[in-house]
Amino acid sequence: MRTYYFFKGEDGWFRETYTQAGDLVWVQVADIRKAYRVSSAWLIKHLVKDELAGYEYVIERRNRKYELIEE
Repeated sequence: MRTYYFFKGEDGWFRETYTQAGDLVWVQVADIRKAYRVSSAWLIKHLVKDELAGYEYVIERRNRKYELIEE
């Protein structure tokens, strides 16, 4: 079963987007289908964790139908 990791904040899930100047910013969206997802724990540890520094979030594991996977 394929597992995806989503980053949930207080007002929804995080999504990466870029400003017109080309700067990466993270915004929160209400629709999980538009949220940023990653299937690699390595990416969380080495890339996304650094980009989301300063934000409060939890990591949720979900399947490809967006159902929460309890550990």
